[in-house]
Amino acid sequence: SHIHDVLDHRLMDIQDAMEKEMEEITLADVIKEAREKVNI
Repeated sequence: SHIHDVLDHRLMDIQDAMEKEMEEITLADVIKEAREKVNI
């Protein structure tokens, strides 16, 4: 149905946004840890 297509599209958008946010958080954590190790 048309409604199902719209919902699937929304869910994919949400999933993509969550994955991007997870990647950014992970990258930020890695950079933070690397800086802390360099400072030691």
